[in-house]
Amino acid sequence: MKLRPKLFLIFGASYIMVFMALLAATNAFTMRGFTDLEDASIEKQVNMGVHALGLRIGELEDVTRGYAAWDNSYYFIQSNITQFIDRILLGSAFVDSRLSFMVFLDVRGRVAYTKAFDVMQLSSVPLPSSVMEIILREDALRLHESVDSRVSGVLSVPEGLFMVSSQPILTSEMKGPIAGTLICGRFLDRLEVQQLEETTFLTLRLYSLEELDDYPALASVAYKVSGGGVAVERPNEETIFGYSAVAGVFGEPILLMEVEAPRDVYMHSVMMVAYFAVASILVGIVIAFVAMVTMNRLVLAPLLDLSREVTEIDPHAIEQKSVTVNGDDEVSALSTSINNMLKALNQYQRRLKETERMATIGETAAMVGHDLRNPLQMVFLLGARLKKRIELLTGRADEEDVKELEFIEDRLKAQTVYMDKIVSDLQDFSKNVRLSIEATDLEKLVGEIVSSMTVPEGINVSTSFDERLRSVHADGGLMRRVFTNLLTNAVQAMPEGGFLMVEGSVVNGNAKVSVSDTGIGISEEDASKIFRPLFTTKAKGTGLGLAVCKKLVEAHGGEISFGSKKGVGTTFNVVIPLVHDVPPPAGAPRAEAAAVAPTDRDPQAGAVA
Repeated sequence: MKLRPKLFLIFGASYIMVFMALLAATNAFTMRGFTDLEDASIEKQVNMGVHALGLRIGELEDVTRGYAAWDNSYYFIQSNITQFIDRILLGSAFVDSRLSFMVFLDVRGRVAYTKAFDVMQLSSVPLPSSVMEIILREDALRLHESVDSRVSGVLSVPEGLFMVSSQPILTSEMKGPIAGTLICGRFLDRLEVQQLEETTFLTLRLYSLEELDDYPALASVAYKVSGGGVAVERPNEETIFGYSAVAGVFGEPILLMEVEAPRDVYMHSVMMVAYFAVASILVGIVIAFVAMVTMNRLVLAPLLDLSREVTEIDPHAIEQKSVTVNGDDEVSALSTSINNMLKALNQYQRRLKETERMATIGETAAMVGHDLRNPLQMVFLLGARLKKRIELLTGRADEEDVKELEFIEDRLKAQTVYMDKIVSDLQDFSKNVRLSIEATDLEKLVGEIVSSMTVPEGINVSTSFDERLRSVHADGGLMRRVFTNLLTNAVQAMPEGGFLMVEGSVVNGNAKVSVSDTGIGISEEDASKIFRPLFTTKAKGTGLGLAVCKKLVEAHGGEISFGSKKGVGTTFNVVIPLVHDVPPPAGAPRAEAAAVAPTDRDPQAGAVA
């Protein structure tokens, strides 16, 4: 599968999973929060309904107090003149106060007068016998011991629910002695409930606990609220019910108040979740579109261009190709990495070719060096015999002939030494370097090399060494060859004279020897080739001298570098460790020195590239 549809599938699947998880979490937490808010709202409405019922009972107490603390009532209960109370308690009194009945009791709790009135029919009716039975049975309603005593609440009888209030009969000044008890009742009918609904703006229903057998569903709710609190029921998604038990006149639960309310909060939460889902889908579509366009423009298109450019690269011409992606993002960084890789591959190819070239050169050098060594030894021995013959002829033969023979012997010796150096360079370059580490005095070694060289008169030589370089762990023979080559090159670089300076120091725990001259310098074009085998700028040179130096220095774990300016001079820096952590075992073979050890040096002898 290609990247674009794969990204689309991954993004789509990821978004769907995130959306579903977010929707589930939102639905869970939001709905829980709205459910709690709905519970709190219905509980508040139920408590409002219970409080409103309490206020209605309080109004009944005020009405009862008006008749109980009245001189006419006080006079009647003392005189027991029934005609007097009948003239006073007309039907209008019941209608205005919305009273259903009034019961007067004397101070001993005996019934003195009763009257019941139907405010709907506007006519007197008999007092329910069940009400009278409760009054006569309960001393709390019949008898009062103080002028402040009162008993009020809801009374449940077979005829229905009544609000009742019992208070002591006193004078209009609220003084005693207590003459008796007045009990007023108000039928808690549908009209009374409607007035409660109009006052509270609630939908209320009242159920006597004794009638719940006809409502099985409400029986379980009544059990839940029997200990107090509010029960909440949700029969459907549109309506919610709250229930609370209301205590009767004697303190026990006597009726169940039901408050019905629309589930506006729930419907609002459902609508909000739906809006959230739709908005999330729309936002997801927009984000997906923008993301795909942006990804196609910023990622996929550059990647396709990059892939096309990489495909077009010729593996045989890496150095001629590079990829380009503009910008500073990861794709452009990838193109930079690919370019770096191409450069690395190019360098690797070059090194591979160079390695193959070096291997070929090494094999040729080893063969040539081996084949030239024996004839060179023979030439050297013949030169030595010639010198002895000249010594014998001195004083015997013609002086001019002797001088000519001496000149021939001297030039033969110089050329033999030069050829020996070429053979030694060929052999050193072609074979692996084996070190024989020993304490080497670099200052002394350089001094010996300088003293053995034929330095032109116009060249001033100076040396300066740190005393710590008098004991460096190195192969003295190999380092002698390195510094011989460098010093010889420095002398040859100053045909018109100059200054040759050799400085030795310790840098970062390493021995550093700098060979500086004020000669002709090295051009920038030749600088990159200076250590390449067989490269030389001299008419007479093998091009192996500096290559051998580099090989010998690196065999010590060091490095050789240079700095040069055309017409100003050149400085070669040789850096090797002061101490080798693991010296080679005692008796290990060391690199062979030259088979021919020259005693004199010609200015042209030993010249290296």
